[in-house]
Amino acid sequence: MATTKPKPDEFALDAILGKYATKPDPLAMPELWLLYSQAGSGKGLVHGTRVYTPDGYTNIEDLEVGDLVIGSDGKPVRVYGIWDRGEQSVYDVEFLNGTHITTDGDHLWTLQRRDYPWEVLNTKQVMDKLADNKVRVIYKVPMVAPVEHTRKELPLDPYFLGALIADGYLAGSSIQWSKGEQSVIDAVQACGWEMREGTFDTSTTRQWYFRDNKKLTDILESLDLRCKSAGKFIPEDYLYSSVDDRRALLAGLFDGDGRVRSSRGNAQYHSVSQQLAQDVAQLCRSLGIACSGTSDPLSDGTYRVNLTDGTDPFRYSKHKGSDKLVHSSHPYRNGIVSVTPVGFAETRCIAVESPDQLFVTEHYTLTHNTHLASSAVDVSPDTKVLYIDVEGSSPGVI
Repeated sequence: MATTKPKPDEFALDAILGKYATKPDPLAMPELWLLYSQAGSGKGLVHGTRVYTPDGYTNIEDLEVGDLVIGSDGKPVRVYGIWDRGEQSVYDVEFLNGTHITTDGDHLWTLQRRDYPWEVLNTKQVMDKLADNKVRVIYKVPMVAPVEHTRKELPLDPYFLGALIADGYLAGSSIQWSKGEQSVIDAVQACGWEMREGTFDTSTTRQWYFRDNKKLTDILESLDLRCKSAGKFIPEDYLYSSVDDRRALLAGLFDGDGRVRSSRGNAQYHSVSQQLAQDVAQLCRSLGIACSGTSDPLSDGTYRVNLTDGTDPFRYSKHKGSDKLVHSSHPYRNGIVSVTPVGFAETRCIAVESPDQLFVTEHYTLTHNTHLASSAVDVSPDTKVLYIDVEGSSPGVI
């Protein structure tokens, strides 16, 4: 005896949507939007890529739906979709500031070429366009606003720690700090640590010691900062504390080891520690400050970080307000300068609740989420949306 089977699409809708499968009033606001994600609609970053969050960062493979990440305005936005894409061909994307991010070929970027309108291109499209140009073209990416990380409980005032890292000898039995600028000395003393001067006749600058040396030594020990100059770094809690804390930290560092390059019109930080230079660059980018750095030491053995947008990071130093700092009338933007195939890797895509569909990834670089989000941003916030994904994520209503 023959039986009549329901059509596959009707069966799926009845099973998944239930009451929403009934025919709606064409003039009424729909109770539910259905967004269908076909295979290949996700755009991925490789596993191990950092995505910044209010508390710091999470590797992209560890994110879950509902987690908060950072949007282009520096504020938290919610992850509403995740797609594991499996193994994909991946590409090294090199940026003007010397940083690199690895993505699959479909990963999206919001970009601007010269003064043309902003556009959304995937990694392979950018690679093809760069290859077609006979002269060097930079596809600019937007800059993130100062990122609003959650304030941490810090054992030392951020400005004080920055000054210590810049000009302190931290490895000896007594912590020693070297500085001759009275305005900076006054600022450090105002942080609550009583100092005594111990300058020798042969000293090239004034030397300072701390009366409560044991307490300071114990705190620096807890931060793993009882190290020589080449081993200095910025402790993680300071890198991911509030905007005000990070600005104070940056000022302490630059009031110590910063200078103004009159030939280029920008502030520069230098250190014999490669890790510290990398941390200073990260600190700047987290504050929306454009910078570039040297990956190899210069002839004097130091690593440099150049602030390339005219930012004045000084607070009490003689360089504060220097007329040699040049502020461009055109806002600086980092940009993609090359795309190179580098093999295969597991990738993952996320979608975020952000009007411009951007979130912050490695090196505080703004990148674009999946095209599925383009459909979601036009849906009323009071309307439920059902995402059906055949790439690996579970369907759900949010």
